[in-house]
Amino acid sequence: MTRLRFNLKDESIVDDEAVKKTKGVMGVMKKGGQYQIIIGNDVGYVYEELNKLGKFSNQVPKKKENSTEKKNILTMLMDTISGIMTPVIPAIIGAAMIKVLLTLLPMIGVLNTSGDTYQLLTVIGDGAFFFMPVLIAVSASKKFGTNVYYAARNDDPVRYLLDYPGYSEGYATYVEVFSYSMMDAEGYGDIYQQMNMEMYEYNLALCSRVDLGVHYEGWKKKDVRAYLRSFGMDDSQADELFQMIIENPANYLSYYIGYQEFHELLTDYKKMAGNKYSLKAYHTEILDAGPCSFDILRRRIESNL
Repeated sequence: MTRLRFNLKDESIVDDEAVKKTKGVMGVMKKGGQYQIIIGNDVGYVYEELNKLGKFSNQVPKKKENSTEKKNILTMLMDTISGIMTPVIPAIIGAAMIKVLLTLLPMIGVLNTSGDTYQLLTVIGDGAFFFMPVLIAVSASKKFGTNVYYAARNDDPVRYLLDYPGYSEGYATYVEVFSYSMMDAEGYGDIYQQMNMEMYEYNLALCSRVDLGVHYEGWKKKDVRAYLRSFGMDDSQADELFQMIIENPANYLSYYIGYQEFHELLTDYKKMAGNKYSLKAYHTEILDAGPCSFDILRRRIESNL
């Protein structure tokens, strides 16, 4: 992000040489229907001052439907992608640099991987990637001229401050398990459906049990090894799972318990709905509600029957 990009009505009135001689300007370029002034790393400061001088708004103006401006599809596509992704790039670069440091510093003995500093930097480094959908949504809403908070639906802004991993990860697991019911394996569909569903649930249940053992019952690495040996897992697999659970507490529980909640809610919904039961209506209620606690979700579904 090193350039100021202008969509000019008439590029012929611009004095290119005068622009190039302006202090801080490294060059100009005309590309994709835009007049681009190359500034460098200080482009953000220049942009802010330019907005103040011209009393410009950072909101995207609505285009007139009868606009005679012509752009080919590829140019429009590239302009859209660059307009959305460019504001997000600094966050990606910053997070990537932190991840690089987390790899290099332990190698040279400067940082202890079991220390609080390492854990804190890990959270910071993962932050940009964890919230990447949010960052892109905000950037896209600005690009398309929509309100940031209400880009998707007219919800209370406080909803965006709340996080319900049991809903998000649980529903993702529910959908994946549900997809197995759509299998068609040349007459053996029912068998493969059941096998895949049970294996998936089994893996999540096993990892969730270890998670509870480590973080609630105080299991050590040797306890995890002993427990998993009874399920045919060797010590290297146990050590790998132990490390993952230490780094991400309750992660597997979000998937497994969340999935069980949705599965139980579907069973109860069938009983309550009776002849009015509709799987599509059930899924619509879940998605319309959005991330929330399961007691709230249950009350919402019951009240809309």
